[in-house]
Amino acid sequence: MCWRSWQAFREPEGTAQRPKHVERRKPIRSVGLILSIALLAACAEGLGDGSATTTAPDGEPTSTTGSPPVPLCDDTGYPAAPDDWYRDTPIYVGNEMPTEEIQTFASTLEGYETIWIDRDHHGWVSVGFVDRDVRAYQEMLETEFPGVGVVAVEMERTEGELEQIAQLIGSRLPAGMEVWDVYGARGVVEVFVGLLTPERIAMAEAAIGGEPACLVGQDPATTPLPGPQPAGGDGWAYLGEAEFFVAEHPVVVTDDSVLTDMWQKAGITSGAPEVDFTKQVVLALRILHSSSCPVTRLDEIVFLKDAVDVLIVDINDGRACTADGVTRTYFAAVNRDQLPSPPFRISNSSGYDAMVEVDLRDPAAVVGPDDITPVPPETERVAMVPDFVDVGFPWPATLDPSCGTEYLGEISGVSWYRSDGLNDLPPEWDAATVDGLLDVEMVMTEGPEPTLTVTAAGVGILYLPGADEGPACE
Repeated sequence: MCWRSWQAFREPEGTAQRPKHVERRKPIRSVGLILSIALLAACAEGLGDGSATTTAPDGEPTSTTGSPPVPLCDDTGYPAAPDDWYRDTPIYVGNEMPTEEIQTFASTLEGYETIWIDRDHHGWVSVGFVDRDVRAYQEMLETEFPGVGVVAVEMERTEGELEQIAQLIGSRLPAGMEVWDVYGARGVVEVFVGLLTPERIAMAEAAIGGEPACLVGQDPATTPLPGPQPAGGDGWAYLGEAEFFVAEHPVVVTDDSVLTDMWQKAGITSGAPEVDFTKQVVLALRILHSSSCPVTRLDEIVFLKDAVDVLIVDINDGRACTADGVTRTYFAAVNRDQLPSPPFRISNSSGYDAMVEVDLRDPAAVVGPDDITPVPPETERVAMVPDFVDVGFPWPATLDPSCGTEYLGEISGVSWYRSDGLNDLPPEWDAATVDGLLDVEMVMTEGPEPTLTVTAAGVGILYLPGADEGPACE
């Protein structure tokens, strides 16, 4: 559900060449291994005034040893104009607002800094100025763009000033910390601290010394610590790895010649390891990782009653990872006498598993073509309404009909209500509901009066924007 933050701040084509840019939120650094390819998106909601006390991932306040507290970057927000400068209309649900025209005009004004799209205020365009009378500029914008949703917003610093602050902070930071970015419109410098422990946060706060900054890092409760590849553990041994595609599902090797062939195809320069196949079998485990985050590690193999679980972790220091997929294959020897009785499942971190139907505890047992069955990734079906919907494109969603149909939720920064005011479930929707959930398709239109049509079982319901957020539904 982190789509809106990335999509809502997209830059319309053609604006990238302007002297100032339409600022959009940047993706949060990933700390999980990219094992299935999906769009990485920024999950920060951008709410708050930046004055919250810095907290560790467990929510406990940190000790700052007397230094001013620094917020987490997820908790920093964009500045806004006074409330009475906003109107109920227009409501923008896509990129239909005249961003380029506003940017071209605003860039000629003294003190102009940047613009951004504010999805918390009906998608209006915010124009940031430094050290200027924004009320006077607001009147100019309203005169130049009558009926358009645009506001002048006061900013504390220029991006150039923030760049200087970034250099100052960077010169003070201890080893293992660094300045990652400058958020111009939000007025802060992004500082990577590594593990978000109270001690490291306090060190960062001392180095920042009250300058406008925010912190980003990794949750120590869920982040694997850096370190070398383990040689093995109870019942297993690491043999090697290569950027080599074996199969989407785990492969079990019970023969020297097969292992040698795989080893050579993998391009591993050392000879294939010697394995006593009467006592061990070899698992070839394929994963996907981002090309920009290449550091992974086989941490553990656990033998359960009906499964062999393989844990492969990402140790890329929380850097931003691209969404491409690069294959890697790990080879590990496992003891036959610790394997479960068949059938048992080999669970790989990539989500592509396999069921083994032969009893590999027998020293003479081999795996034939019919003895291992791929198991595709399981997808849990849950109620999910997207945070952002591209205009004009069918968009899938899954609803919980028990919540009623009068209020759909907040999508693209707008609350949506049935145009007819009804709350009953159409009979066709009721018949299409499976296990309490209904798969639907959404199509949004933009314009002075945007609409959202939700269709299931051939029956569509029209939704219109509403002023307030509707009631919560458990």
